[in-house]
Amino acid sequence: EQLSLRRYHSTQKVERTARDTTVLRMCVGTSPDLVSWVLGWGAWVVVHAPESLRQKVEAEHRAAVVRRAW
Repeated sequence: EQLSLRRYHSTQKVERTARDTTVLRMCVGTSPDLVSWVLGWGAWVVVHAPESLRQKVEAEHRAAVVRRAW
């Protein structure tokens, strides 16, 4: 499990759920670097909070689809 082996931030907490998914929690500011890192997980990631990060990631995914459509 790669995510639990790598330290991304000193506040991170990684847990495995009963449904065999991985949850990462950390206290960091929303930055372009964070958005880019989250986007790197592609379709495998679900952002639950904060809402501002979820919206930014969703907007970037949608923009990628639009760019690809032409």
